[in-house]
Amino acid sequence: MFNFTKTSSISTLLQVVILLWFICILVISMTEVSSGLNAPSIQVNLQPVLMPPYEPAPFISTSGRTMVPLRAVTEAMNASVDWHAPTQTITIRHADTHITLVPGEPWASINGIQLPLDTPATIVNGRTFVPLRFVAESTGADIQWDPVYRLIAITTGPVIEAVVYEEAVYILPTLPSAHITITNPLNEEAVVWLGHSLLNPLHQWIDIPAVNVSLAAQETQTILREIDYEHISPNELLSGPYTSVFAIWDKDPSSPNAQRLYHWQQPEAFRLYRQQENFDALDPKIWFSRSGQLGRSSLNPQNVTVQNGMLQIRLPRSSLQGGELQTQEKLHYGSFEASMKLPNAPSSITGFFLYQAPDFDHEIDIEVYNRKDSEVMFTTYADGAVRREVVFPLAFDPTESFHQYRFDYTPQAVTFYINNQLMQTWTDGYSHEPMYLMINAWHPRWLDGTPPDRDQYLWVEWLRY
Repeated sequence: MFNFTKTSSISTLLQVVILLWFICILVISMTEVSSGLNAPSIQVNLQPVLMPPYEPAPFISTSGRTMVPLRAVTEAMNASVDWHAPTQTITIRHADTHITLVPGEPWASINGIQLPLDTPATIVNGRTFVPLRFVAESTGADIQWDPVYRLIAITTGPVIEAVVYEEAVYILPTLPSAHITITNPLNEEAVVWLGHSLLNPLHQWIDIPAVNVSLAAQETQTILREIDYEHISPNELLSGPYTSVFAIWDKDPSSPNAQRLYHWQQPEAFRLYRQQENFDALDPKIWFSRSGQLGRSSLNPQNVTVQNGMLQIRLPRSSLQGGELQTQEKLHYGSFEASMKLPNAPSSITGFFLYQAPDFDHEIDIEVYNRKDSEVMFTTYADGAVRREVVFPLAFDPTESFHQYRFDYTPQAVTFYINNQLMQTWTDGYSHEPMYLMINAWHPRWLDGTPPDRDQYLWVEWLRY
């Protein structure tokens, strides 16, 4: 027989109630966490839908429907969302389709026609969740479930499967052309517009007129898109890497209310150069070779010649002479690249650079030691001083064969590459003035000044700029 007072019984009852309350909270929390962990991944037009960190995770409703945060998925589908607070009404607009839902109500309206819902929209932690399949299919999208990867794939219309440019490098007047593979996964014909834009190295957009594309149900097409001078100005085409963007639109993108259905962006899709010097001859209108003193070297124009379709700069035997070639005109922003095989003359260097007098004010350098176990120096000069400098060992013998040395010079950064491998980027500490493009082989005073025992040559296969 238990013996307790009225006060102790109330206290015990209270403890039981509190314990049950904690258990309920724990179960609910575990259910919510489990729902989030077990929620499927969602992909719209081949792109994953990334939920913001503040957004509650999708979950499976008691009726087995996937419930998703309203804005995260609808915006990924290029649909707009309106919330009308007085009536607690959600309106989703996608092309010509208007969907209306009210959280908690077992119905929805599509273009004014009311339909039943087995799972209504709901509000969780202040966020509105909607049944994914109903919203997707109501906008005409195709929706597929992959049970292996627990992935829901939504396709709102034709998508771009691949973009392949015919070349990695273009030299004007040749303009870029690309093969674009487009697939229509829907079970009906799709008529869309394919837009194309390029982002040049100055971060300026170049828009190419869109073209109309018709795709039968489940059809895949590969389309050749060629750029021509009717739609682009040569002045827009700066040397350097280009970002390419293709987009699928429901109508001509120049039309009012045109809606973008799909977006494909390809950074550094190709490189373009305004000029390539192949050194069939040295055009005096473009190039000249100077006489003068540079370090230990006397620069002799006779050491600068064209042989076998290549530029040749000689370092004569038993001498500290060198040679240098530069443009007649200053060049500004762009990409500058040379294919070079270096001389084997260990007390000398090869330079490929932009320069404008006075010394130390305007210069962007690639300098390579002319020896088998070599190093490369990247340097910038501005306002009378060295501003940036770094030295890297080379993983190859630069005197054995041709290698490509490049720097990209833009208002945003100067970036150095060897054999298309990124080596160094600086976003400040360099001049922004036009400069002469120069290439030389010479003996600096900070090396020991030992002349080569036989003639050595810098061979330049081509220069691009």
